[in-house]
Amino acid sequence: MGDTKHQVMGSKLLPIGQVLKVLFHNIREVNMSVNQSDNFTVCECVIFWGKARAPTNSLFNIVKKPVQLYQSWRYIKKNFKKLKDAFNRRREEFIKYFG
Repeated sequence: MGDTKHQVMGSKLLPIGQVLKVLFHNIREVNMSVNQSDNFTVCECVIFWGKARAPTNSLFNIVKKPVQLYQSWRYIKKNFKKLKDAFNRRREEFIKYFG
């Protein structure tokens, strides 16, 4: 995923890659658990979206997505050396999705 970010920044809607960078920073650098980091990151995003007056879903639904993306990233990281076509396709989709 590259470098990590310590906070959410910007003036537009947040790209998912930036949200994941903040999530990874909190997990790796601040030593938060995945759930703590996810809740903290989502709260930052909700504050940001509130300033931008963007409509949001309930917090319960928002919290699910970063954890699912983190779990899929961990799966790809664990199985990086597999050579099966299905796995390579999944890895390429993940990389293309986050640019």
